[in-house]
Amino acid sequence: MTRSDLTHTAAAAALELLPDGVLVVCDGEVVLANRALHRLTGEDLTGRPAPDWLPPGGTGEVQVHGRSRFVTVSPCDIGAAHGSVITVRDASAPSVLAHRASHDGLTGLLNQRAFRERLATEAARCALERRPLSLVVIDLDHFKAINDVHGHPTGDRVLAEAAGRIAGAARAVDAVGRIGGEEFAWLLPDDSAERALIAAQRLRAAIDATPFAGGLRVTASMGICDLSTARSPENLLRRADEALYWSKAFGRDAALVWSARTAGRIARGRVGGLDALAEVAEPQHGARVADLAVALAEALGWDPSRQARLHQAARLHDVGKAALPDKLLSRPGPLSGPELEHVRQHAAIGAGLAAGVLDPEQASWVRHHHERWDGAGYPAALSAQAIPEGAQLLALADAWDTMTHGRPYRAALTPENALAEIDHVAGTHLRPDAATLTRTALAWLAGT
Repeated sequence: MTRSDLTHTAAAAALELLPDGVLVVCDGEVVLANRALHRLTGEDLTGRPAPDWLPPGGTGEVQVHGRSRFVTVSPCDIGAAHGSVITVRDASAPSVLAHRASHDGLTGLLNQRAFRERLATEAARCALERRPLSLVVIDLDHFKAINDVHGHPTGDRVLAEAAGRIAGAARAVDAVGRIGGEEFAWLLPDDSAERALIAAQRLRAAIDATPFAGGLRVTASMGICDLSTARSPENLLRRADEALYWSKAFGRDAALVWSARTAGRIARGRVGGLDALAEVAEPQHGARVADLAVALAEALGWDPSRQARLHQAARLHDVGKAALPDKLLSRPGPLSGPELEHVRQHAAIGAGLAAGVLDPEQASWVRHHHERWDGAGYPAALSAQAIPEGAQLLALADAWDTMTHGRPYRAALTPENALAEIDHVAGTHLRPDAATLTRTALAWLAGT
């Protein structure tokens, strides 16, 4: 017998000695089940499809042939395939009763009390050891509408499935809890806010990518903070929740990191109106884009009042960047996929942030100024015909100013090279007449 065969035989024997039922599911089929499982369920499941009594959230109490059983589902990789290891216990066992006292009955996650206890413990440990600790607070968008339209049973299934996706994204050292109706918290020991943001963006994409119960599409808003910023577990939860509020207030389906600088920018912008809001992002860039946007609108024959409204929107077109970490915006090298998706939130966030001082059409120009003529833009990947003309002009003015003044990741181009680049992307990134329109607008600005 080879060492591999001996190891396999020993593992199988160990499984048979466990008092808990264990089954392993791979590609929807039970590939292994021990005798304790047979005793608890009354059936031999090996070689059969995964049982339909498995809880959708991954953990919970279920009825198996009229008897209460407590089930825990843990994802695992089996070779190149994705599988799950599932344990089944008698629901009246002492370990199950202890689990019930600390876990939410619907989702199987830590309940609010247990999560706060874990938060306090980890905060004390990480502070003592001078290690980072981050918190992500997650809220399902428009969840009340799911309950109102589809009913509470569907809403419960969505909550359980969301809990499963959050738990699946977490590591063994992390803690995940349900701290409100549709609000969850994810604690990440030894992770900075920047690393937690990357994890949150991956989770946000995972929630959005696959339909939930009944084919429903669900998005989530998230707020992030780290212990070095918050200094205490109470502040950590409060500030992550404040960042979550920003995400929901500025358009939802977003993840934002709390910082004192961001909080100050948002507060100043809200209190001071358009001028104050224009100052919290890149005021010089915004002013240049506004002037060129008006010149482009003049070339297309827009009337003066509409040009004035475009000028206002242009000053605020990048205001959403005020809610993003400066480290990402100023990084000279390439961004990772999740980081790039985070930066791309700024258009939708900016529209939400500016909604208090702009009318709905102006806000739509801000929201869609990164759409592309070939439909590959963001945030909505609109077709060319659906992109508002004001957004088209903001995109062109923004591209020109970015190219001619440079960015941390790219040196400035000469006007001649910038025009050549606009010629090159006309009809894909920008409207087909972009270069001609830019030349006309630049001549108008120069008074020639």
